[in-house]
Parts: sequence; C-alpha cells; structure tokens
Amino acid sequence: MLPPYLGSGPSPDGNAGGSGFYSRENYRNLLRYARQRHVTVIPEVDVPGHSSAAIASMRGRGGRENVTLLDPSDTFEYVSVNGYRNNVMNMCLKSPLSFIEHVIASLVDLHKVTRQL
Repeated sequence: MLPPYLGSGPSPDGNAGGSGFYSRENYRNLLRYARQRHVTVIPEVDVPGHSSAAIASMRGRGGRENVTLLDPSDTFEYVSVNGYRNNVMNMCLKSPLSFIEHVIASLVDLHKVTRQL
C-alpha cells in the first residue's frame, strides 16, 4: 500500500481509500482539466531513489530477471529517512534503464494524445 502522498490519496468527500496510483485515464483527465485552466502539468520521474512503488510493482510481476530493478546479489540493507527499505533502483542494470525509458515514453505519449483531444 502507498501512503496517500505517494498515490491518488483519499477521496475529496473524506473517505479514505485511494487506489495508490493514477490510471492512464485518470492522468488523461487530469491533463484535460489542467489544459482547460491553462495549467501546464510537468511530470516528475524521481529516480533512482524514491522507487518503492516501481520496485514493488515489478516484484509483483513474478520477479523475472528482465523486470528486476534491484541487484539480486546486493545484500546491503538500508532504510530511507521515510522508513522505506531498499527503495533505490540499481541503474547499473539494464532492466531499470529499460523500465525508465518505458515510463518516460508512456508519459510523452499521454501528453501528446491528450494535447490532440
């Protein structure tokens, strides 16, 4: 589970229970809403640190080597100031670079498509 400040957060009516992420459609709606109000949305991809959600999501895909964002031979344990353990991608591996390329390409596509609508 992601704390609300790392995901969609609680609903405006006060009910707890965001999903922990924005779907593509949520993000497109956010972009449309911003564009109608002459606001530019500039996404931030904060890597290699602050990667708990990415690491967990790739682990949830079965831990195949091609989606591993951590070095399996790294036995070092650390905790961030926010209490997260091992939340940094190993950018020396090919899979994190491929993952980030995919994330950025997807964001670019979402912005292009939404601009055209």
